[in-house]
Amino acid sequence: MYILTREHNLYDQEGEYYVAIFKNIEDVNKKLQEVIEKDNYCTYDDKLHKHIVKGGGRINNEEVWFNLRHEDV
Repeated sequence: MYILTREHNLYDQEGEYYVAIFKNIEDVNKKLQEVIEKDNYCTYDDKLHKHIVKGGGRINNEEVWFNLRHEDV
């Protein structure tokens, strides 16, 4: 499974926030745009999609970024 989390650049940040879970990478590719747009913290585009699928993380100095990690179940 793949777990999508979100982090915020805040003074009192408490860590990663759960956003979504995906059964497999095909689900990530199909549903990531919908999840990001519903989350409403940033604008979704192809560059962001590719970055998140590679694992995500902060790119520059953005206030919000996403992480995607694979977990064996």
